[in-house]
Amino acid sequence: VIPMAKVLRDEVEAFLRNSGADEYVPLVYGCQQDKIRTFYIDEQQALSQCEKWAEFVADHSDIQDRPGLTAVTVRRILQWWGTEYRRTQDPDYWTKAWSAEVGQYDLEKEHVLIDDVRFINELETIKQQGGLIYKIERPGFDGANNHASETSLDDYRSWNGIIRNDGTLQEFYHKVEALAAQLL
Repeated sequence: VIPMAKVLRDEVEAFLRNSGADEYVPLVYGCQQDKIRTFYIDEQQALSQCEKWAEFVADHSDIQDRPGLTAVTVRRILQWWGTEYRRTQDPDYWTKAWSAEVGQYDLEKEHVLIDDVRFINELETIKQQGGLIYKIERPGFDGANNHASETSLDDYRSWNGIIRNDGTLQEFYHKVEALAAQLL
Protein backbone atom coordinates (compact mmCIF):
# COMPACT_ATOMS: atom_id res chain seq x y z
CA VAL A 1 0.00 0.00 0.00
CA ILE A 2 1.42 3.34 -1.06
CA PRO A 3 -1.15 5.98 -0.14
CA MET A 4 -1.24 9.07 -2.32
CA ALA A 5 -1.09 10.98 0.98
CA LYS A 6 2.07 9.24 2.25
CA VAL A 7 4.27 12.11 1.13
CA LEU A 8 1.74 14.60 2.56
CA ARG A 9 1.86 12.91 5.97
CA ASP A 10 5.67 12.79 5.77
CA GLU A 11 5.80 16.55 5.10
CA VAL A 12 3.35 17.39 7.88
CA GLU A 13 5.27 15.16 10.28
CA ALA A 14 8.52 16.97 9.43
CA PHE A 15 6.78 20.34 9.82
CA LEU A 16 5.45 19.41 13.28
CA ARG A 17 8.84 18.08 14.40
CA ASN A 18 10.67 21.16 13.10
CA SER A 19 8.09 23.38 14.83
CA GLY A 20 8.79 21.75 18.19
CA ALA A 21 5.54 19.76 18.24
CA ASP A 22 7.00 16.23 18.22
CA GLU A 23 4.47 14.96 20.75
CA TYR A 24 1.63 15.51 18.24
CA VAL A 25 3.18 13.52 15.38
CA PRO A 26 1.41 10.26 16.37
CA LEU A 27 -1.93 12.01 15.78
CA VAL A 28 -1.07 12.26 12.06
CA TYR A 29 -1.17 8.46 11.88
CA GLY A 30 -3.96 7.93 14.40
CA CYS A 31 -7.65 7.10 14.34
CA GLN A 32 -10.51 9.37 13.27
CA GLN A 33 -10.81 10.80 16.81
CA ASP A 34 -7.14 11.80 16.67
CA LYS A 35 -7.76 13.67 13.42
CA ILE A 36 -10.26 16.05 15.05
CA ARG A 37 -8.46 16.57 18.38
CA THR A 38 -7.30 20.17 18.81
CA PHE A 39 -3.69 20.77 19.83
CA TYR A 40 -1.48 23.86 19.88
CA ILE A 41 1.87 24.68 18.31
CA ASP A 42 4.09 27.72 18.71
CA GLU A 43 3.08 30.20 16.02
CA GLN A 44 6.55 31.72 15.51
CA GLN A 45 8.20 28.32 15.16
CA ALA A 46 5.51 27.30 12.68
CA LEU A 47 6.05 30.50 10.67
CA SER A 48 9.78 29.78 10.55
CA GLN A 49 9.01 26.38 8.97
CA CYS A 50 6.22 27.39 6.58
CA GLU A 51 6.15 30.81 4.91
CA LYS A 52 2.39 30.51 4.34
CA TRP A 53 1.52 29.57 7.94
CA ALA A 54 -0.23 32.90 8.57
CA GLU A 55 -2.72 31.82 5.89
CA PHE A 56 -3.48 28.63 7.83
CA VAL A 57 -4.10 30.71 10.95
CA ALA A 58 -6.41 33.08 9.04
CA ASP A 59 -8.24 30.24 7.26
CA HIS A 60 -8.85 28.55 10.62
CA SER A 61 -9.57 31.61 12.74
CA ASP A 62 -12.69 29.90 14.10
CA ILE A 63 -10.54 27.76 16.43
CA GLN A 64 -7.76 30.24 17.28
CA ASP A 65 -8.07 31.14 20.95
CA ARG A 66 -4.54 31.43 22.40
CA PRO A 67 -2.25 34.33 21.41
CA GLY A 68 1.14 33.12 20.19
CA LEU A 69 -0.13 29.58 19.66
CA THR A 70 -1.87 28.11 16.66
CA ALA A 71 -4.78 25.75 17.26
CA VAL A 72 -4.51 22.80 14.88
CA THR A 73 -6.28 19.53 14.16
CA VAL A 74 -4.72 16.84 12.00
CA ARG A 75 -7.66 16.93 9.58
CA ARG A 76 -7.37 20.70 9.14
CA ILE A 77 -3.60 20.73 8.66
CA LEU A 78 -3.63 17.79 6.23
CA GLN A 79 -6.41 19.37 4.16
CA TRP A 80 -4.82 22.83 4.20
CA TRP A 81 -1.25 21.62 3.61
CA GLY A 82 -2.32 19.29 0.84
CA THR A 83 -4.72 21.57 -0.99
CA GLU A 84 -4.51 25.27 -0.12
CA TYR A 85 -0.74 25.22 0.41
CA ARG A 86 0.87 22.65 -1.92
CA ARG A 87 -1.76 22.17 -4.66
CA THR A 88 -1.99 25.96 -4.96
CA GLN A 89 1.77 26.05 -5.62
CA ASP A 90 1.49 23.27 -8.22
CA PRO A 91 -1.68 21.24 -8.91
CA ASP A 92 0.56 18.23 -9.63
CA TYR A 93 2.76 18.64 -6.54
CA TRP A 94 1.45 15.44 -4.94
CA THR A 95 1.21 13.36 -8.10
CA LYS A 96 4.85 14.15 -8.86
CA ALA A 97 5.89 13.23 -5.31
CA TRP A 98 3.82 10.04 -5.37
CA SER A 99 5.18 9.07 -8.80
CA ALA A 100 8.73 9.46 -7.48
CA GLU A 101 7.83 7.18 -4.56
CA VAL A 102 6.23 4.56 -6.84
CA GLY A 103 9.13 4.85 -9.28
CA GLN A 104 11.21 2.86 -6.80
CA TYR A 105 9.15 -0.26 -7.56
CA ASP A 106 9.13 -2.60 -10.53
CA LEU A 107 5.44 -2.34 -11.38
CA GLU A 108 5.74 -5.31 -13.75
CA LYS A 109 6.51 -7.51 -10.73
CA GLU A 110 5.00 -5.65 -7.78
CA HIS A 111 1.43 -4.54 -7.28
CA VAL A 112 0.58 -1.29 -5.54
CA LEU A 113 -2.63 -0.41 -3.72
CA ILE A 114 -3.48 3.26 -3.35
CA ASP A 115 -6.23 3.78 -0.81
CA ASP A 116 -6.78 7.53 -0.74
CA VAL A 117 -7.21 9.15 -4.16
CA ARG A 118 -8.93 12.54 -3.88
CA PHE A 119 -8.46 14.51 -7.12
CA ILE A 120 -8.85 13.84 -10.85
CA ASN A 121 -5.14 14.40 -11.59
CA GLU A 122 -4.35 11.69 -9.04
CA LEU A 123 -6.69 9.30 -10.87
CA GLU A 124 -5.04 10.20 -14.17
CA THR A 125 -1.56 9.60 -12.76
CA ILE A 126 -2.56 6.15 -11.53
CA LYS A 127 -4.14 5.29 -14.89
CA GLN A 128 -0.97 6.44 -16.70
CA GLN A 129 0.93 3.93 -14.55
CA GLY A 130 -1.48 1.21 -15.73
CA GLY A 131 -3.63 1.28 -12.62
CA LEU A 132 -7.30 0.49 -12.18
CA ILE A 133 -9.64 2.74 -10.21
CA TYR A 134 -12.25 1.33 -7.84
CA LYS A 135 -14.53 3.53 -5.80
CA ILE A 136 -15.35 2.55 -2.24
CA GLU A 137 -18.88 3.51 -1.25
CA ARG A 138 -19.81 3.52 2.40
CA PRO A 139 -23.57 4.05 2.87
CA GLY A 140 -24.35 6.71 5.45
CA PHE A 141 -20.90 8.30 5.26
CA ASP A 142 -20.66 11.44 3.13
CA GLY A 143 -17.05 12.35 3.87
CA ALA A 144 -15.45 14.35 6.62
CA ASN A 145 -16.67 17.77 5.45
CA ASN A 146 -17.15 19.87 2.31
CA HIS A 147 -13.45 20.46 1.69
CA ALA A 148 -12.34 20.04 -1.95
CA SER A 149 -10.29 16.99 -0.96
CA GLU A 150 -13.52 15.32 0.20
CA THR A 151 -15.78 16.29 -2.72
CA SER A 152 -13.74 16.72 -5.91
CA LEU A 153 -14.54 13.21 -7.21
CA ASP A 154 -18.26 13.29 -6.40
CA ASP A 155 -19.22 13.57 -10.09
CA TYR A 156 -16.58 11.18 -11.45
CA ARG A 157 -18.19 8.18 -13.16
CA SER A 158 -15.42 6.28 -14.98
CA TRP A 159 -14.59 3.83 -12.21
CA ASN A 160 -13.39 0.35 -13.12
CA GLY A 161 -15.79 -0.82 -10.44
CA ILE A 162 -17.34 -0.05 -7.08
CA ILE A 163 -16.77 -1.78 -3.76
CA ARG A 164 -19.66 -1.38 -1.35
CA ASN A 165 -18.45 -1.10 2.23
CA ASP A 166 -21.74 -1.90 3.95
CA GLY A 167 -20.70 -4.52 6.49
CA THR A 168 -18.05 -5.05 9.11
CA LEU A 169 -14.44 -4.06 8.64
CA GLN A 170 -13.57 -7.74 8.26
CA GLU A 171 -16.20 -8.14 5.52
CA PHE A 172 -14.76 -5.12 3.73
CA TYR A 173 -11.27 -6.63 3.88
CA HIS A 174 -12.64 -9.84 2.38
CA LYS A 175 -14.21 -7.89 -0.51
CA VAL A 176 -10.92 -6.13 -1.23
CA GLU A 177 -8.96 -9.38 -1.00
CA ALA A 178 -11.41 -11.13 -3.34
CA LEU A 179 -11.12 -8.32 -5.89
CA ALA A 180 -7.32 -8.34 -5.65
CA ALA A 181 -7.25 -12.12 -6.19
CA GLN A 182 -9.53 -11.73 -9.21
CA LEU A 183 -7.32 -9.02 -10.74
CA LEU A 184 -4.03 -10.77 -10.14
